[in-house]
Amino acid sequence: METEEAVRDYYGKSLTSSNDLTTTNVIQCSRNAGKLATFVTEALSLVHEDITNRTYGCATAYPEALDGAKVLDLGAGCGRDCFVLSNIVGEEGTVVGLDMTDELLQLARDKVDYHTSKYGYAKPNVSFVKGYMENMKEAGINDDFFDVIVSNCVISLCTDKRAVLREAYRVLKPGGELYFSDMYREGQLPPEVLDDKKLWCEGLIGALTCAELHDIAKELGFTTPCVVRASSLPILDEEIENKLGQVRYASVTYRLFKRLNRNDQDNKTSAFVKYLGGIRGCEDGFTFDKVYTFKKGKMTAVDPEVANILSTSRFVTFFDVVLAAEQSTHSFQIVDPFKLI
Repeated sequence: METEEAVRDYYGKSLTSSNDLTTTNVIQCSRNAGKLATFVTEALSLVHEDITNRTYGCATAYPEALDGAKVLDLGAGCGRDCFVLSNIVGEEGTVVGLDMTDELLQLARDKVDYHTSKYGYAKPNVSFVKGYMENMKEAGINDDFFDVIVSNCVISLCTDKRAVLREAYRVLKPGGELYFSDMYREGQLPPEVLDDKKLWCEGLIGALTCAELHDIAKELGFTTPCVVRASSLPILDEEIENKLGQVRYASVTYRLFKRLNRNDQDNKTSAFVKYLGGIRGCEDGFTFDKVYTFKKGKMTAVDPEVANILSTSRFVTFFDVVLAAEQSTHSFQIVDPFKLI
């Protein structure tokens, strides 16, 4: 509870803009998060300045194929990503932002009408709910409801990541996607820094290792996490860098999916897939992760897990999937973001 209160006060009261973050290059990372589709940059440009000035994140969290989707943003803060997503999903889509910080929620709610008018919608398609990621049922979020969950550098602020991912699994539809950017560490933290509230509030103490994420995802029934994007996250403060020892940090965007059946990880059949086009912003090709980029009209061999994802998720209408005649030795490639960097 002390950590939770410290995080809430830090982001609700202590920070007045994204420039107040002190220990990492979060702002630089957020502004250099890879090439964005034109419609995404246009949506970003329409967000009210009061919102963009109080946005704290380590990358971007805008997955593909969201037209008409139901999207949940965990740790939505003042709502920048929610407002961008509300533009992307269109008037028929739905976006819900969940956060525990009253000050940021109030700022977001005050700007709902502004963005509804800006996008030319007849009524709002975005709303903000107070609650905790570890217990979304308490906030009234139902089972099997959302097509996609996003989050931008917030899960690292929670003390119980397993509870967060368990709740994400619960509220996603079967085949739904958890697409999130966060801070990850490589190496062991010195014991003397584990209770440092400031370092907790900036995500440095609570950051998972990539191996820990993989273990939790497997335990809960998600597909193996796929790396979409990764970049170095150096510590700017020399004193803090010395306190943390040899630990390295990275900003990583992962995508993982709720299996239709927890036992389907036993599927060993690989496939050939052909991208048919049709995903907005990906007219000629679709980059799924750091392993697979699909060119329109070209057959590509994929491992059994990716074949299963493309057959059971919202991407199914954009691909022809032809299962191989026999079990495959084509295994899933786990990417180490730190080696990638």
